[in-house]
Amino acid sequence: MRMRKELRWLLWGLWLVCLVVAVWFVVAVIMLWVDGMQLNQLQN
Repeated sequence: MRMRKELRWLLWGLWLVCLVVAVWFVVAVIMLWVDGMQLNQLQN
């Protein structure tokens, strides 16, 4: 079953957006975690 080009591009676009959001989320969590580690080191 062949997909239409528009639909295929739409799916690719959605997949890319999800990938970018996932990467950004992971980076944000890591940055927050690193900041928390630094704060704990300063307090001790």
